[in-house]
Amino acid sequence: MISGKNVPFALMMIFLFTTLISTSDFFGVVVAIVPAIMALIVNARSYEEKSFVPKISASIICGLVASKIIHIIIVKNGGFYSREIHARFLPFDELPQRAIYTIQSVLDFFGVDFLGKRVGNSLICMLRAIPFVGMVYGIFLLSKRFTVKEINNYDYLSRVFIFGFCIDFSAAFFSDFYLTKEDIIRYFLPSFIYFILFFSRNFSIKPIAFYVPIFVTVIIYPFSYYNLSDHKSDPFHIDHQINTKYIIQALNENNVHHGYAGYWEGSLVTYESGEKVISRAIYDEHDPDHQKACNLYPHQWLSRLDWYARDNVEQEKYLFFITHDFVSKNNDGLLRRDVFNTFGNPVKSIHIGENTNIDIYEKRTVETCPNLFITYLFDKDAPPQAISKR
Repeated sequence: MISGKNVPFALMMIFLFTTLISTSDFFGVVVAIVPAIMALIVNARSYEEKSFVPKISASIICGLVASKIIHIIIVKNGGFYSREIHARFLPFDELPQRAIYTIQSVLDFFGVDFLGKRVGNSLICMLRAIPFVGMVYGIFLLSKRFTVKEINNYDYLSRVFIFGFCIDFSAAFFSDFYLTKEDIIRYFLPSFIYFILFFSRNFSIKPIAFYVPIFVTVIIYPFSYYNLSDHKSDPFHIDHQINTKYIIQALNENNVHHGYAGYWEGSLVTYESGEKVISRAIYDEHDPDHQKACNLYPHQWLSRLDWYARDNVEQEKYLFFITHDFVSKNNDGLLRRDVFNTFGNPVKSIHIGENTNIDIYEKRTVETCPNLFITYLFDKDAPPQAISKR
């Protein structure tokens, strides 16, 4: 309950919390702001707690308004344009597969997925499974004693955690966010946090249940450090991220500092080079109904329109393309054959590893594809044209 001297501070934190969440991501609104509103509705029925409902409601509303103002300021100052992804419900026949991926993603997240591995390589995972099994058993015991009627016995914040857990887990499981396999773990993370916060606020545990996981962690971490550091660039092995060190080194050695790449390499190369190498994300439109001489377009997701202006390459003689011989499904990498089909053979090719290439072309060759220099918004799911002209 909000009462006493902590009222102004608590309301200010609710305001800041709402502002930050609403400014960043709509999914955050669904799994954080909506539970807060639902808990308010439940509290409005309680005589003891309904007095602070208007105060919290005012803080949430002010936070939503502030987030809209911040959005306007960011857009006016040339901030990122984040394209909308319209989530859909998962088809019924894909639910069994989602259940398997959910279990696998949770096991991967806690580092206990020893299934399919050799016994010798899975010992560390088995040790990690000790505290994990204890946690799962605790959840089982909690679920046995928890009923809907008990919601009335918890305070406002605990109710927020309950609703947040239920909403996030349901949304992550039944919604299709165009992610594959263990990559869906990102949407289950809030439910883990909600459970921990709820449990720590309302239950006590025996000291041994606290110290055993810590002891096991201290024992196994030195043995698992090498394995963790070896895969730190791609901890879930989903092949989205690459080591840009050798790419940046090769580009600097060849004095080529501006070019294009797929979604996962584009901004990463720019960032890790300290903007000494400018790499912009593009994609190939694989649409047989709209094939043109050039099917390469700016990837307008988490990007700025002025990144693709022709003036940015005015002083360049050569431009590069970071390409791959093959990419996994939904990887959004740039296939080498698509670049070759558009511009022909490059002036120079540099092979980085088994499946990554740097193909260098003269700027005048790249300029034959005007699509790469589009600086207006367009719909990726339709033939690119200015949205305002539709």
